[in-house]
Amino acid sequence: MTLLACLASPAMAAEVPAAPAVPLSQPCDKVPGLVQAFAEVSTLRAAFTDSKDIAILDAPLVSKGHVYYQRPDRLHLATETPSRQSVTLVGTRVRVVQEDLGREQAMDLGVSDVAKAVVANILLVLGGRIDALSALYRCTAEPDRDAWRMTLVPLREPMTKVVRQMQVRLARDGTLREVRVEELDGDASTMSFTATVTNRPFTDQEVRSYFTP
Repeated sequence: MTLLACLASPAMAAEVPAAPAVPLSQPCDKVPGLVQAFAEVSTLRAAFTDSKDIAILDAPLVSKGHVYYQRPDRLHLATETPSRQSVTLVGTRVRVVQEDLGREQAMDLGVSDVAKAVVANILLVLGGRIDALSALYRCTAEPDRDAWRMTLVPLREPMTKVVRQMQVRLARDGTLREVRVEELDGDASTMSFTATVTNRPFTDQEVRSYFTP
């Protein structure tokens, strides 16, 4: 009997035994293959588009650029449009360069608990540290077409005072596709990644160029 016929006949449809319920969402560390795929990423380079939805604005703020990551704590985010700006992170040291304005600033994240927590969590996501993420967030994951979608709800301050939840989409091979951060004040930011290359070592010249704080 076809599915269409079953739907057309309630009596016949009732004869079909119900399939056992399978929970779509599971704890991140219990999802087969997720931990391994995530943890195997040692370097990442990708183009990004960041769309920020701000409650007081009618349209999102969109920026584009490239991101470079090297496990465990090196990150270089280069925004190219609408203005040129780069953020370089090595450990707790940060350097921000606003090229179009001719400004440069260095700082240590140790002076700001919120900034330190935000950056630390970004590195945990990029580095696939599901063990550490699970200690800081209620971390669940579910299938999303050919990827996984992780939902991270913060459990501790200071993130509980700022972030409602984060959602991460990750391809089955460990390639990061999207990170969405929803804040308590209603603002949200969605960063999508394309042309992603993982596990290609950086040359010495690239290390000096991207990761000098």
